Amino acid sequence: MSTVNSVPVVFDPSQTTITVDNMYVTGLGESAISFDYSQDAVSAAFDLDGAVVFEVNNAKLGTCTLPLKVSSPQFEKLMEMAKNHTMFSIWCTDKSVGRRAGGNYAMFTRIPTYTADSSDVEFSVTIADLDIGTC
Repeated sequence: MSTVNSVPVVFDPSQTTITVDNMYVTGLGESAISFDYSQDAVSAAFDLDGAVVFEVNNAKLGTCTLPLKVSSPQFEKLMEMAKNHTMFSIWCTDKSVGRRAGGNYAMFTRIPTYTADSSDVEFSVTIADLDIGTC
């Protein structure tokens, strides 16, 4: 049995940028920004003989959860976009680990819940052409 020496990965939040409609978003919340495809990339089916067929799903529909502080300078603009059903691009780039996620056709799914405290406000985004990959 061989031992593989792996190099640790260092995540540096200062190397992460997020843009909505080509506007840099600052004042992010404490929870992580997440992107997720709505469906599996591949599904499998089998027949009575046990033969398996893999089917590739080419749909790129996905979601993003964007936590933000109400003190964010972009909060009011994002709320306005959510209320007006504005379509926009959204991209998150993390140069410290070389990953990127987002799409060019996105809309806020709903207006964020109102809370009378300093907790994060979560913007839910639906993305028609989600791409999760590398920089």
